[in-house]
Amino acid sequence: MLNRIKFAFQGRSKEWVNVRKIHLDWFPACAACSSREKLEVHHIVPFNINPELELCGDNLITLCAHCHLVIGHLRDYKIYNDNVTRDAKEWQAKRMLAYSRSKYGNKANRDRPGEKRSDSRD
Repeated sequence: MLNRIKFAFQGRSKEWVNVRKIHLDWFPACAACSSREKLEVHHIVPFNINPELELCGDNLITLCAHCHLVIGHLRDYKIYNDNVTRDAKEWQAKRMLAYSRSKYGNKANRDRPGEKRSDSRD
């Protein structure tokens, strides 16, 4: 684990630690699964491809360790996902739909508290 941390910071700007902390303060949950555990800051365009974007906030996305591997690197740290932001949003939407269905049944809007049913006659 310590070797992985050393590798992750190898060749980084002196400002990276501060930028990473600020990013996590602003975005304290995984963009894909909303976890707040084992968070990592992923470069959308990898640092080794474009070092100039290392500290650019628009090039960063918060992912938990699991989503970092699966969504950020498509299960292989040697590659990266060009569509990481889109894929994280899609995964988040699927999670929300699944949650809604599990809580309210297959028809997500049926019988929600405080909402009128579409078949009601007023």
